Amino acid sequence: MTRTKHANEMAALLAEKLKDSIEIVMPVQTNVVFAKVPKCIIQPLMRSHEFAIWDNQESIIRPMTAFNTTEETIQAFADNMFKISFS
Repeated sequence: MTRTKHANEMAALLAEKLKDSIEIVMPVQTNVVFAKVPKCIIQPLMRSHEFAIWDNQESIIRPMTAFNTTEETIQAFADNMFKISFS
């Protein structure tokens, strides 16, 4: 598997894990997920995960995956997002 293909597959997996609870605002075509999240979870989530804020006003974040992103990392991101959202 190529590094690029792996990164893209991890982004698709992240979007799949998040899509039932948050809005994925753009199709996942590469290693980037654009997701609209509740503004109140952005800062707590940033304490344990790296991602960019794509649009602060609309509360859209942009997590990116890479050749070394693991399924465990994806699961941890999704789990932490749900934990923060419902705490």
